[in-house]
Amino acid sequence: MNAANVLIDNYNQQNYNAYLAALREQADFAPAHFYLAHVYALLKLPADALTHFKAALAQADQLDPAQRSDAQKQVQTVSALLRKMRKTNAVPRCLPRHLARACRTSACRRARVHRSPRSGRSIRMMRRIRTTTRFTSQHTITPSTRMR
Repeated sequence: MNAANVLIDNYNQQNYNAYLAALREQADFAPAHFYLAHVYALLKLPADALTHFKAALAQADQLDPAQRSDAQKQVQTVSALLRKMRKTNAVPRCLPRHLARACRTSACRRARVHRSPRSGRSIRMMRRIRTTTRFTSQHTITPSTRMR
């Protein structure tokens, strides 16, 4: 990415942040809530989007009929999505589905944790490790010894 692209991205990000700040300042203006809710929906923040759609519908007299009907449809859609996410204990969409899905079958079982080693057991294990390393350090396999 060259410097011009970085400057353009930075400028766009600043404009975007200024746009969001201007919408947030107009708390009593229903169209601001309506547009802010759409921004949050695009950012995949359904809870925030639902809050702002409901705030826009609370002042529905400021919305035109198309905005009002769209906000009502969006409230139904987003609230259904949130119910589904709560029911399935959904994880954010940034994770792949196979990682986000919880294991609910009998085939998936928890791995057992090994018990902590007792003193005698750990000493035997340490002796075994020491003899193994001593053996491998004394008898290294080289191509010439493998041929014999």
